[in-house]
Amino acid sequence: MHVQVPEPKPRPLDSLERLDAHWTPPGGKRPGQPRRSGHHRAGADRPSGSAGGELFRALLIPGFSTFSRFPVLGVLLIVIGVLFPLFIAGWMLLERDNVLGLVLDDRFLLAIIVGSVAGVLARFVAVTEVAIARQRVQSVGFQTFAAYVALAAIALPVGFGVLRAEQTRSFLDDIFAGSNWSEPLYVPPGGGVPGVNTVLLLGSDGGPDRFGDRVDSIILVSIHQASGRTSLVSVPRNLTRLRFPPGTTMAERFPDGFGDLANSIYPYVQNNADVALDFDIGGLSPPAVAMAQSIGYSLDTRIDDYVFVDMFGFLEVVDALGGVTLELDTVVPLPPNIEGAKRPIPTEIGPGRVDLDGTLAIAYARSRYADSDYGRMERQRYLLSALASQTSTAEALVRLPSVADAMDDMVSTSMARDDFARLVRALGSGTAVVESVGLAPPLVRPGNPDYVQIAGIVRETQQAIASGVPSRFAVVPEG
Repeated sequence: MHVQVPEPKPRPLDSLERLDAHWTPPGGKRPGQPRRSGHHRAGADRPSGSAGGELFRALLIPGFSTFSRFPVLGVLLIVIGVLFPLFIAGWMLLERDNVLGLVLDDRFLLAIIVGSVAGVLARFVAVTEVAIARQRVQSVGFQTFAAYVALAAIALPVGFGVLRAEQTRSFLDDIFAGSNWSEPLYVPPGGGVPGVNTVLLLGSDGGPDRFGDRVDSIILVSIHQASGRTSLVSVPRNLTRLRFPPGTTMAERFPDGFGDLANSIYPYVQNNADVALDFDIGGLSPPAVAMAQSIGYSLDTRIDDYVFVDMFGFLEVVDALGGVTLELDTVVPLPPNIEGAKRPIPTEIGPGRVDLDGTLAIAYARSRYADSDYGRMERQRYLLSALASQTSTAEALVRLPSVADAMDDMVSTSMARDDFARLVRALGSGTAVVESVGLAPPLVRPGNPDYVQIAGIVRETQQAIASGVPSRFAVVPEG
């Protein structure tokens, strides 16, 4: 007799065991299975999304896709390829009103070079990492090739910009490498106003057909180092009886003061080798040093550096930068002839918006028909300010090798590059200049000067920028 044995009823625990045998937790690893290494996981996990999309993101934001596979490398690529370029862009944005001063800053040019090269390399690494991770995907080879072509299209203009920046650094190194002199050119017995540095700005109207240099503009630019407040003191070209420090050949030759106008000192020293020896220091220009020491001694003021600007060279700089636009309130009569002019000069410009090339810019800056020498000084400052604010950083980087080449013939200075950049920044800022004085009648009699009185005026303006309290002469005319 056959006896059927009933099957046992499933226990709850048996059901759970069968369910567990077929269940795999997220991530593919069951309890008790050996842990896979990170290296194996990176190679075995299949990236999500399309290969083309990842390659595009690698070009746009290098490191974004890489971060999920290699976090450290991804963060490094994002910092180098995204954040560092954004830092440079922010730097340019903050200095957008002082582009000429910015491109004179060696740190900025070096940041442009390093950031550009690093940005391209970061994108190359990011694209390569994505291509390796997606190597099993069909058609990834063509997509990778297209990504490398796009990267090359990015690298070409970037490489051109890097070359321009390096050329500019080289040109500027040549301009500012002529001197190994770091001491002030003249220090009065009292030492000068603490915290104030003064630069003698000399403008020459020597043209290509003129023998020697004749100083057309003499300006003392004093800058309070802590605050950046700046004063401009215009010294008349026709100031007489300038004196020289004791012990120099010029002091012995002219014991009662120089026998000609102030602007004649430069060519006098330039054409007398025995006199020039007294002012031959540190590879600097002896005529410019003679002007600095004579004005410093006569006006009892410290002079740290000089900048000698050939106005014909300034014409070339304006043309190299593509011109400048001014807003003029009134008609400005222009001189009929300017040596070195590249085209005929109109009799006047303004009022309203006026576009100037180098020839018109130099005619505007040098015109004696519009107003006084003091007015000329203000027009020159306004022109420099407009030129600095209207030149974009991209234009400056593209054009600066030509500009630097023109500056090589235009500028002679005892200043280091960083100090010169600060000077350009001060002159290009309308807010930095808080004191502006012209040593002209009726304040001063250039033909019969009282140098004690003049020294007091200069000292008061320097004390004003140091203290922040305006002097009696704190008049800054409108551009």
